[in-house]
Amino acid sequence: MRITPPVVEELGDRLATLGWVSDLFVGGSVATDDYTPRISDIDLVALVDGPVDTARQSTLTTLHRGLDDGIAADLKLGCVYVEDAQLLDLRAAAPNVDPRIARRSNPVGRCQS
Repeated sequence: MRITPPVVEELGDRLATLGWVSDLFVGGSVATDDYTPRISDIDLVALVDGPVDTARQSTLTTLHRGLDDGIAADLKLGCVYVEDAQLLDLRAAAPNVDPRIARRSNPVGRCQS
């Protein structure tokens, strides 16, 4: 039985209100049906319609911190934001919005199948 953490739907709903995030994909244990609540991390990739500039980064950081203070508390929620124009460019770095991690990562390196 596939378990999708409620925080994934909540994040998707909040991202949809921004108007510039078109899709949210799950990876890792959630995607492979190996997810164990409060043990597994939650790996997500969001597709955005343009670069994640400073303003967007700030919006996403605030959104993620809000989730971490509520429904995502004690969950290891991470999301990489990939610009749709760079979706197939494996060399492109993508912003990783996880308040505990301040770095840019390759979306392929952050997704598991």
